[in-house]
Amino acid sequence: MTIGVTGSIGSGKSTLCRLFGEWGATVLDADRMAHLALEEPAVQAQIVSRFGQDLVTAGEMDRRELGRLAFGSDENREALTDIVWPAVGRFLKVGVEEANPDRPIVIEAPVLLEWGDPDGLCEVVVVVTAPEAIRVARTVERLGISEEEVRERARHQMPEAEKIEHADHVIANDADLDTLRGRARRLWETLTE
Repeated sequence: MTIGVTGSIGSGKSTLCRLFGEWGATVLDADRMAHLALEEPAVQAQIVSRFGQDLVTAGEMDRRELGRLAFGSDENREALTDIVWPAVGRFLKVGVEEANPDRPIVIEAPVLLEWGDPDGLCEVVVVVTAPEAIRVARTVERLGISEEEVRERARHQMPEAEKIEHADHVIANDADLDTLRGRARRLWETLTE
């Protein structure tokens, strides 16, 4: 089984995926694969063509500046997605093909629903939710960016209510880690029974 895990920024997708990994899942992180995609010369060339040469220094992409530009407008975000996500999709497909077929596979992908999973990798979609104030606070702490930047990034994502409409399962991450662990364990047992 391949399980896609998504949710709004700061909802706790990574924490849920880490728990699934502790219980035996192979976890594939689409964000990590996006970072790998940014190292590909062909991807870098497209980004430079669209966003400017200043983003690459000695073969290294300035991801923070790229993120600022991408979340500056829907047009920029869509352009970056069109450049990066085909490579991410290739990496994910290889990851699924190479994974142990006897273990569930979990794909953590913040923009899974926006991407549309063109290769049909995910059999089940889990959406992680949390109240906006909690999501903002978590993201400020994790990324060291301002509340305003977090809210701006969130505005360019699919609204949480819309994500829920596409979910096979929804898990609330609105309390402490022990509470999430209990909810996650029940969901894991449902998914793997």
